Amino acid sequence: NTKCSKDYSVNELWQMEKFYLLYPDQFPEEFRDLSWNQLKILINIFSKEKRKFYTDICLKYHCDDNTLKNYILNDVFEKYIFLRDEKKENCQDLLDKVIKFDTLIFE
Repeated sequence: NTKCSKDYSVNELWQMEKFYLLYPDQFPEEFRDLSWNQLKILINIFSKEKRKFYTDICLKYHCDDNTLKNYILNDVFEKYIFLRDEKKENCQDLLDKVIKFDTLIFE
């Protein structure tokens, strides 16, 4: 891992640039309560809708980095969209069900 300075690797600088390119005008307010590790995971999600979904999950359920990764790897967003479209349920109730179900799987 090559270092560009005392503190940042090339990869870290690249991630900072990627973040800046996604949000050039202003640091999103909702990101203030997320860790840099969570932000690094989120900036690798191409879809804005999907990235917003996982950001909201992190904030609402206080996910740590590993839980966030597990949700992404287990397609929680896709499950949520599928169930939302199929069942036409209240979105918040449905999200709680999907998160609860996936949390049980991880434990």
